[in-house]
Amino acid sequence: MKKVLILKGLPGSGKTVYAKEVMNREKDWIRISRDNLRDMLYFGDFSREKEDRLVYYMKMILVDLLREGHDVIVDNCHLDPNHIALIHESILFSGIACDVDIKEMDTSLEECIARDSLRPDSVGEKVIRKMHDRFL
Repeated sequence: MKKVLILKGLPGSGKTVYAKEVMNREKDWIRISRDNLRDMLYFGDFSREKEDRLVYYMKMILVDLLREGHDVIVDNCHLDPNHIALIHESILFSGIACDVDIKEMDTSLEECIARDSLRPDSVGEKVIRKMHDRFL
């Protein structure tokens, strides 16, 4: 049975590092990330309209990968429950039976802020605190 692993956590919580560790251990996994698609398509520019398109693209990529027989790691924050619901909706649309797991990253707020500050593409402390206050 195919697997879908949904990573959930603040920016800087270690989601991408965890995804890469899984992919290095088990070669059947493919990672999809809205951040990477945003960078590729829009040079990181954010707008509601672009984000809606990205969600659509992510859903189609997920369905296609499952139909091709891959296990998939979805590497986004997924703090909003609607984002996880969209993944489940996509899996149902694919018609493929999957084991779906959610891995919640339990990294502290302070550690996420510290890690994020070291990145060239930092989202910033203000954004991370806002996400934390809204969803956690």
